[in-house]
Amino acid sequence: MFVRLMVILFVLVLWVPPQVRADEQSMGTIIGRVEWPDLKNYRGVVSVWDERVGRVPDPRRYIIVPFLTSSISSSGDFEIKVPPGKYYVGAVVRQSSGPDTGPPREGDLVFMTPDRNGGVVVVTLAPGERMDLGVRNLGWCYQGMAASGPLVITGRVTDTQGSPVPGLLVFGFGDASLSLNPLAVSQRTDEDGRYALRLDRPSQVYLRARDKYGGGAPVEGEYMGVYGGPNPIQVTVSGDQPVEGADISVFIVPKRKDGGEKGAPTVK
Repeated sequence: MFVRLMVILFVLVLWVPPQVRADEQSMGTIIGRVEWPDLKNYRGVVSVWDERVGRVPDPRRYIIVPFLTSSISSSGDFEIKVPPGKYYVGAVVRQSSGPDTGPPREGDLVFMTPDRNGGVVVVTLAPGERMDLGVRNLGWCYQGMAASGPLVITGRVTDTQGSPVPGLLVFGFGDASLSLNPLAVSQRTDEDGRYALRLDRPSQVYLRARDKYGGGAPVEGEYMGVYGGPNPIQVTVSGDQPVEGADISVFIVPKRKDGGEKGAPTVK
C-alpha cells in the first residue's frame, strides 16, 4: 500500500502552471516597486493570478495559489515575466519569520491586490510588452482571516504515528488526479496539526497536504499525504455549513534506494 501511495503521489504532484510552457519570445514583463513608510529592507514576493480563472485574490477570505511569483529586491523593486494575458497582481512584503513564498502571515504587508482601499490591480499584457506599474504604496498589514463561514474545510494533519504535524499546507484540487492548479490553499497547520481550507464558492475538492507551496515531484524528507490515501476522497462544500473532520495522514518521503534523483519514488 505504501509503494502504491508513493507512485500515486509522484504522478499527482507534477502540476506545472501553464505559463512556464509559454514561448519565451512572447513573454511580457511587469515591473514596479512597493513602498512602505520607514521600511529600509524589503523581503517578499510579487505574484500574478490569471483573471480568466474567475477568482479575485483576497487573503482575508481565502487563499489562491498564484500562477507565478518572483522575488522582491531589498529596495522594493520587482520584475516578473508572464505570457500575454490579463492578470491580477499582488505582493507580500514579509515582516514575519518564515519563507518568502506561501500565504501571507500575520504582520506581513500586502500590496496591490487588494490594496488598503479595497482596490484590485488588473493588468492586460501584450506579447513582449514591458509594463511599469510604478510605485505602489497602498499597502496594509495582514491580520489574518475573517471569522470562518460555511465555505471552509477543517481537520487535522498527523503522521503515521498519529502525532500532529505543524507547518504544512493543505491544497484543494478540483480534479481527482490532483494535477490541475489548486483551487485554494490553507494557512500552515498549527501546533496541533489543525488546518482550515477556505473556498470562495461551493465546490467539490480533493485534499493534499505537503510542505512545499508550489508543484513538483516529492522531495526527500518532506511530508506528503492525500485525504483518503491511495484512493482520494472527494469533499463537497455546499455553503450550508462547514465541513469538519477531514483529517489527513502524512508520511515522510524516503530516499530512493537506487541512488536516482531525489524525490522520485522507487517503483516495484
